[in-house]
Amino acid sequence: ASLETMEEFLEKSKELPNVGLATVQAARHIFYEGMVAYRLAEETGKRRKWKRLAAAHKRKVKSWANQGNPNATHILSLLQAEEKVLEGKRDKAKKYYEQAITLAGKTGYQQDRALAHERAGLNYLALDDTFWATHQLLSAHDCYLRWGAVAKAKFMVSVHQENLGERSEIV
Repeated sequence: ASLETMEEFLEKSKELPNVGLATVQAARHIFYEGMVAYRLAEETGKRRKWKRLAAAHKRKVKSWANQGNPNATHILSLLQAEEKVLEGKRDKAKKYYEQAITLAGKTGYQQDRALAHERAGLNYLALDDTFWATHQLLSAHDCYLRWGAVAKAKFMVSVHQENLGERSEIV
C-alpha cells in the first residue's frame, strides 16, 4: 500500500469505537496498526508521531504475551523486529524475525509467518545479504501460497523478480 493509504488507515482507526481487547479482531487490528506505524515512522517525515503509536501498540501486545496469551508472542517478536529496524539495528532485528517465524509456525498463523519471512527478507536486502534475502522471500512466497493468498504471492514475484524469478511460473 502507498504511504498515504497507510496514513489514512491509521487516522481512520482513531474513529473506531473502543471495543475492548477481548476480541481476536481487536487484537489483530492493534497488531496491524503497530506494523503500519513502524513503517510510517521509517518512511515519512512524521517519525516521532508514528513511533509513539507503534511503541504503544507494542506495549499492549507485550502485556498480552506476559499474561500468557500464546497468540501474542509471535506478533510481539515481529513488532520488536520492526522496532530494531527503525532504530537502525538491522542485525539485531534478525533474531526477532526468526523468533516471529518460528512462533507463528508453532501457533498456526501462516499469514503472520509469511509476513515475518517477507519483512526479514526486506531486512536482509537492506543489509545487502542477497542469499538470506532470497531465502526469506522464497519462504514468504511459499507461506502466502499455503495460506491461499495467491494475489499476494504474484505481487511478490512482480516486486522481487530478482529474488523470486523461478517462482513466476508457479503462480
